[in-house]
Amino acid sequence: MRALLAHVAAGGDLLLYGPLEPDSVPLYQLGVALAEPLEGDFRLLGEDSRLIRHTATFSGGAWREIPFLSEGDAIWSVPARLHSDDRLAGLARRTPSGGRWAWLRGSLTTSEYDPSNPQPILGPLLKPLPRSKFFPSERLAVTALEALGWSFQIERQTEEARAPFTVLHRHRNAVIAGNFFPSPHATVRMRTPLGAPLFISAFNEIKAGHTIVPHQPACQRECRWFLDGQLDGNIRVRLLHPGMPDVKRRYLLSGLEDATIHFLPEPGNQATLRILQNPIFPYSLDDVLPAQILDSPWGPLVTLPLVSGELLFEW
Repeated sequence: MRALLAHVAAGGDLLLYGPLEPDSVPLYQLGVALAEPLEGDFRLLGEDSRLIRHTATFSGGAWREIPFLSEGDAIWSVPARLHSDDRLAGLARRTPSGGRWAWLRGSLTTSEYDPSNPQPILGPLLKPLPRSKFFPSERLAVTALEALGWSFQIERQTEEARAPFTVLHRHRNAVIAGNFFPSPHATVRMRTPLGAPLFISAFNEIKAGHTIVPHQPACQRECRWFLDGQLDGNIRVRLLHPGMPDVKRRYLLSGLEDATIHFLPEPGNQATLRILQNPIFPYSLDDVLPAQILDSPWGPLVTLPLVSGELLFEW
């Protein structure tokens, strides 16, 4: 927990999930307190007034979390009510250092289980409650990520189309995205806090500041570049032959229009990094752009503002 607190204190973001205990995290920093445990059908207090069913059996215990600080201090919060008792389904706050906390209580259930009349559950999968009456609590994870600057927009061409799956992890300062598309009739648009991700060896279609993730049944893609300021376009990231004995990797970005590019350099190669704008072969070192590598919550980061045309990166 100390490492997580230090990450937020340094300006990073943190998403917590699950029930809170007095000694689990600093509750006062989250703005959460604990009250008597409750379970049942809670009414959301907001634009969406559907119910959330919270059952202690499936949700790591009863619901105890309540707001400790004014909700006006939060950048995102989801209150719910059972009779006259309020509980907190999720919350996000900004710290004085610029970091952001987000937390989700997590309410898991199945239509086979009624807390007022418990019966054996046949399974094997959990069955969703009717969405006309109950809010799908898993959607709160998407809105919590949005409070931290992430956006995942799923578009279905048919109602039966299954949503894509996306898994992200970090490797050598890059963002690695693993995608699985169980249906050809559903797509996902993605944006990160740094901007729209630009995947290597792909035509990246940008719509409204989001990248339409290239559609393949299953794939894993590396991303070191993020596009900000350019809302639409087609950005290609091409892997080029190094062509020189002192160059390990060389990439060409094309299709930029007054864009800001954020780049995550590979560790151990910052000293040999060279960036050229609108390069002409054979590439001259006289055309190298000055690139300052700064420390950030994402790791070493290079930012190039107001770029048009092409950029060549090599190291």
